[in-house]
Amino acid sequence: MKTVVKTDTETATATPEFEKAALRQESRRGLFLALPAYLYLIFFFVISLFIVFIYSFATRNRFGGTDLSGLCIWIRS
Repeated sequence: MKTVVKTDTETATATPEFEKAALRQESRRGLFLALPAYLYLIFFFVISLFIVFIYSFATRNRFGGTDLSGLCIWIRS
């Protein structure tokens, strides 16, 4: 079944190729709308994960605080 779509200048038939292109364009639109949310989630997740990773190698000082000075041994040598 062919659908006839009228434009301003001429009449065009909706072929399967046009329908596939329209579906692809619609799915891209959804991706572009969700992209900022994905970037924020990834960005803040990676920062949080990096902080947890760094603190997992830290040691405690005698007052119970965190001592991060042992992590930079490779810089001094």
